[in-house]
Amino acid sequence: ADSDPSVRAEATFSLGSVGDASLVPVLAGLVKNGDVDVATNAAGAIARIGRRFPTATDLTPIVCPMLGDGRPTVRANSLIALANTGKRCADGRAERKLLVDDANDLVRSSAARAITTTASASAADDRIALYRGSASDRSAEVARLCRPRVVTATGAPSQGPKRTRAVTVFIVGESAASTARPRAPFLLEYADGVLRAGLADRRGA
Repeated sequence: ADSDPSVRAEATFSLGSVGDASLVPVLAGLVKNGDVDVATNAAGAIARIGRRFPTATDLTPIVCPMLGDGRPTVRANSLIALANTGKRCADGRAERKLLVDDANDLVRSSAARAITTTASASAADDRIALYRGSASDRSAEVARLCRPRVVTATGAPSQGPKRTRAVTVFIVGESAASTARPRAPFLLEYADGVLRAGLADRRGA
């Protein structure tokens, strides 16, 4: 194991694209890591494995306890894992509470994704929570995600195009004259809501 937390964080996230369900217990152990980037990326890797192998294993016994994690990025990625596998925690109360009460916009966005992607045992309660979010959440993104999603002919919410392509992202400052910032911390959100944390490389990428 590399002693550099940034290297461990990157390696952890990569397991989501090369690993399978057998790695989920290992990743769950890494979520308990004291380094927030490693923990965030471990939860993100679980979500990515869940998307690639949605029926391979039931992630709820591992993911649901993570909804109470003190780090918002871990909570958010855990909710995306539920969304990617079409599962809920018990009657869905935990997800609804995070949508309504969590102070972090990313967590509420992820909770909206989890609720709209699945059907819990308390569908009426889901509708109430989603209506409240769409009507009054202070984040426009959360409100958008709470609205009814486009449904395909198969009855599943549309996930957009399946083809992907590699991109390079440069981390820059907020001023117009900013250039790429080597070794800058970043938090990147993917199209499906998965969060990736880490440090930029020597190019600022």
